Amino acid sequence: MQNLCLTSAQNYELSKSLRDSGNWNSWPFLSESQLDSNAIYLASDSLVAKVCLVAIGDGSQCQALSLADSMPGYHDNAVAYKLVNLTCVLNGQADDEWLCLCTTHCICAVEFGSAEAGCEQPKLQVMGEFDNEILAVSWSPGCDSVAFVTGNRRLLLMDSQFEPLWEAELDQAGFGREAFINVGWGKKETQFHGSAGKAAAAQPKEVAPAPSAPWDTGRVGISWRGDAAVLCTSVVGAATGVRQIRVWSPQDAGALLATSDSSCSGLEWALDWRPSGSLIAASRRRLTDGQLQVQLLERNGLCHGEFSVRATTDTTDIERIQWNSSSELLLVELIDRVDSNGPKTGNLALLLRMHCCNAERLKYRPFRLQTIEQGLGPTLRQAVRQVLRQALAWALRQTDRQ
Repeated sequence: MQNLCLTSAQNYELSKSLRDSGNWNSWPFLSESQLDSNAIYLASDSLVAKVCLVAIGDGSQCQALSLADSMPGYHDNAVAYKLVNLTCVLNGQADDEWLCLCTTHCICAVEFGSAEAGCEQPKLQVMGEFDNEILAVSWSPGCDSVAFVTGNRRLLLMDSQFEPLWEAELDQAGFGREAFINVGWGKKETQFHGSAGKAAAAQPKEVAPAPSAPWDTGRVGISWRGDAAVLCTSVVGAATGVRQIRVWSPQDAGALLATSDSSCSGLEWALDWRPSGSLIAASRRRLTDGQLQVQLLERNGLCHGEFSVRATTDTTDIERIQWNSSSELLLVELIDRVDSNGPKTGNLALLLRMHCCNAERLKYRPFRLQTIEQGLGPTLRQAVRQVLRQALAWALRQTDRQ
């Protein structure tokens, strides 16, 4: 599994106007077009652009839009327009798409004209504004609803037209509706306790949840399950200071279903729900020795297992976690918290029968790849599929021997 390597890569040169528009390393947002496989969208806090990876003609490789010139009040309060999320959204007819650009206080729709039509000027429309700061945004897999976490500690769900559906308090007491029920079997009071006596049965042995680590920046994570029936959040509690992952029901007015187990200490903000629906992968730093890990949790909040991530330095953080569409590969993106503009490292992990293997390490500049399939490229995708077939054959042989 350690012999998988990147055999080829394709570089695309951007137009001079786009290169001269600002510091390219400060453009952290990337979203691929859902209708045109040769187009991607890039954005920074001041500019959004559509780049055609296959040139159609001279001067038609990219279209850029200045946010400062398109948003009213940008120059008066640029902090309020800090970019939070960039998502390419399909219209209901699935034959047209638009770019949803979300800043800390407003939602904007950006439409780019067809490159064949002579690079029409992109158009930006402000769809709505928020009084409270937007901390995190996540569209559902079908792009029919979008979830927000706001600065007043509310979880808000809207439809694709940004009409509110429901909102819920993040800091709710209790485990949730699906709390475990103790039917009384195997009570401690009825068990043998040796020399300690039955008085030991009355001693509470619950594990107190540990507060978030000093290096936790308080970022918020949101992730949907593949069928959009449930979603989860990773938030630091306002009163407790403990970061917990909570599962919510979009179909039941935002009812809280479950909360991560108190033994899952050291959780950080990055998380992604496995598309098959069985597990949630979340970033974690073990409090005892600072080891970076990926924690796997079940839908009911119980810990399912974990595996360590090879960090390059003591200041390495997990920036992002993402499953591929087949739920077999997990991308763990690492970044140095001191040099955030430096190269990022992607750890590609293979999940086979609940055993994780670090299969590949990729280094790239700080752009946020939207999907694992896009980031790998066709050559590496073929190599990964071959590795999966070989690993599955090996696992079956081991099973036969047992």
